Amino acid sequence: MKVLAAVVTYHPEIPLLKQNLDALSSQVDQILVFDNASANIGEIRNLAASFDRVRLIENDQNLGLPANYNRAARMARDMDCPWLLLMDQDTVVPFDLIRKYMEYTSDPQAAVISPVVWDVNSLDPEEALRNLPEGPVSCVDHCISSASLNRVDILLAIGGFEERLFIDYVDIEFCMRARLNGYKILCVHDCLVKHRLGDGPERRVRFLWKKWRIRPYSLTRTYHFYRNSIYVARKYGDRLDIWPGDFRVFLSLLKKMIRMTSLDHPVRRCAMLVKGHLDGYRMARDPQAEPRMKKEGL
Repeated sequence: MKVLAAVVTYHPEIPLLKQNLDALSSQVDQILVFDNASANIGEIRNLAASFDRVRLIENDQNLGLPANYNRAARMARDMDCPWLLLMDQDTVVPFDLIRKYMEYTSDPQAAVISPVVWDVNSLDPEEALRNLPEGPVSCVDHCISSASLNRVDILLAIGGFEERLFIDYVDIEFCMRARLNGYKILCVHDCLVKHRLGDGPERRVRFLWKKWRIRPYSLTRTYHFYRNSIYVARKYGDRLDIWPGDFRVFLSLLKKMIRMTSLDHPVRRCAMLVKGHLDGYRMARDPQAEPRMKKEGL
């Protein structure tokens, strides 16, 4: 069965990207690298040229993740590849990932097949595997897009990824839409991938009597993360029972602002957090509303 892989890059670490391409090149029929106007594009070109199955596609601006994912899905359809493996630049997969996934591709309701994710910025491998259900595979509510194997016809039939989200919650929104259309999101328990969430190691800070875990993001990522979280929760809250109520959201916002004081640029981070929440409400009220934040920074 033919599998196309799509890797999206933005100022990637070349050794890590090479590690990814090494792992993927023997498992898939072709690898498409979509570069979002990286500063180190020369190094990326040289690396891509060293692999027979890698094709580099250069964007003249940062298009984020979903626009590139959707383009890859259309290319997979045109190439008669029924499955599309999506990859971020900061995920490392095992050399037998696709072989293990293939055991579950016969399920016609499986829209996405995903791994267990080890977030190297906050977890150890044992913690990532600790609370898995019994058995080799389980249905989950959602998964991260990176290292997920997507059935191309289902992906396109339900509208692809929502491009205005740009980054963060792109995968969660898609999974919720797939579930509402009657499809499954599978997690294969013996597939463990290393992934880096956030822009650095997780921090643990104490405020009064409580210790909190904080994942640092850039200012732009802070905005997108909180904007998209509000938008997705408001969009699907009634149908999937995930909206906690406006008062609890307000209390959560206050907690997040307190946590932000332990990071650099706390005032600017809090401003991005508040702006993200407000724009998330606005996007949920008006499905055609365009995000106000400039699209920059993955």
